[in-house]
Amino acid sequence: MKTVIRKGVFETNSSSTHSLSYYPGEDDEGNEGYTFACKTPAARLIMIKAQVNHCRGDLRDDDRAQKYVSLLKDFYDACVELFCEREKVDPEGIEDYLEAFAAKTFYGDADRRYERSGFKERYEERSCELCESFFENGPLVECNCLYDEDEVKEFLRDYFDMTHGKPDLKAKAEDLLYGPDDFFATEYNNGVYLVNTKYTY
Repeated sequence: MKTVIRKGVFETNSSSTHSLSYYPGEDDEGNEGYTFACKTPAARLIMIKAQVNHCRGDLRDDDRAQKYVSLLKDFYDACVELFCEREKVDPEGIEDYLEAFAAKTFYGDADRRYERSGFKERYEERSCELCESFFENGPLVECNCLYDEDEVKEFLRDYFDMTHGKPDLKAKAEDLLYGPDDFFATEYNNGVYLVNTKYTY
């Protein structure tokens, strides 16, 4: 088990933390250790949904950010449409498809501590619940995801480039689902111990 000391971060011995990053390839600097990587379109789609849920939860009371919340909902719909078209999946059964995928990949380890039931409830929950359920320790003390509350609006504005009207959501969906970059998830147990399993989904 690799030990990581993160300066300037307050953590208790009982804390469990995670982060989700988006980088090109597992040899990229900063990806020497990670818990799991989402490389397949199905795994990427689930993580996109998890982050959309997270963002919608963080911004639910921010009236000025509702245009971003609406954009995220439209973006995920574009991702589902593209995924179903490419993978020959019935859009009406996308939740069942992703639930089955999660059960045999993310939840495949019998030693996982997090409760596996309730995927569909978490699938629509405006919170971190869907994202947290893929990590070994379940509910977390600290979350540093792609759509972190302090950076979400800046990230969305820059990523979707809303300066010239509504962005091409289908092109963005193509990029995140089938592009060269991957989602890398990193979990720390007890604050400093990296869960360095390097699973690939």
